[in-house]
Amino acid sequence: MTQLQFDDLDQAKPASPAPAWKPQPAFIPAPRSCYMCPGPKTTLVIEPAIEHPGFYFVSNLDTETGAYDCTRRPVRADWVEEYLILYGMSNPGAAEWRVRASSGVRAPLETLTGVCA
Repeated sequence: MTQLQFDDLDQAKPASPAPAWKPQPAFIPAPRSCYMCPGPKTTLVIEPAIEHPGFYFVSNLDTETGAYDCTRRPVRADWVEEYLILYGMSNPGAAEWRVRASSGVRAPLETLTGVCA
């Protein structure tokens, strides 16, 4: 089992090299930041979890139907990119994100109309 350590940015990072099955992300959200990437058909939202520093809720909103899908539980920062790809984003690091400071949320989509609007 790999132990986690926290750096100056409160991001969870493995203490040793990650096994091949673990992600090696190019995009990791900054601590205490909410991200929104509006698109023609979907909007992707990343929100920090207030109770779990270094973990985030990831949501995918269908702008045509109003339906959404999201992580019910926050995911570790190095797994956020995997969820964005699962939701259809080909290159999260190259996306045009709207970023705002956020103290964190307790559930997905709490800051959509406030911090990320």
